[in-house]
Amino acid sequence: EYAQMAGTTGMNIRNILVKEYDSSWSEFKTICESGEHPNEVLTQKPKIYQPDTSIHYKNTNYVSYHKREKSPYLIYHRNKVTQQSEYFGAYPTRELANKISNDLQKCNWDKSQLKRIQAKHGWQSLVNSKRWVYAHYYTSKKTGEKYVNHWMVRKKNIGYFGTYKDKRVACIVRDCCIMNDWDKDKFPMAKRFAYEVIDREGCYEGYQGYRLWGLSFL
Repeated sequence: EYAQMAGTTGMNIRNILVKEYDSSWSEFKTICESGEHPNEVLTQKPKIYQPDTSIHYKNTNYVSYHKREKSPYLIYHRNKVTQQSEYFGAYPTRELANKISNDLQKCNWDKSQLKRIQAKHGWQSLVNSKRWVYAHYYTSKKTGEKYVNHWMVRKKNIGYFGTYKDKRVACIVRDCCIMNDWDKDKFPMAKRFAYEVIDREGCYEGYQGYRLWGLSFL
């Protein structure tokens, strides 16, 4: 009845009494039933504003934190023309991400400048080093341990590029696909080349030393 008369809800009245008057519903009810006016009895607590003095990092609207083991600080920026969110890499610390974000703003978020800016701050992207090769696990029913069954090469929005027992083969196939812009017509040749490198003694070490070795025929 009190809430209806005040044009609100009982919960709102309780919250106001506790937060603003340091009172309770039972005290408010007692005052009203005694014939006294609550505004003459209850004293509203003064509002004390407490400014946030903690350190705020610049560009927090561009740098976001994602719970992941490596490089949890990601940089995104919305393109004003396409209205699409563009990705500018992941970084191990917020400090580094903010430095790169600041430099990107100076060049009006020109993505062609990203590698130069990353190099300026001593950061080398992990792209093409570990991506696009995925482990497929199985769990032993006897021991409960997880083992790698095979390795897959796949690229989002492009497709699947084979399954391999040897991770080295998968990595070579992945590198060949990158060099040929993921052209599926050249995938069979890349696959044959990968197996030849592994089969020939000493070839894989040479390939690791110089990744372009032997790929001219592709």
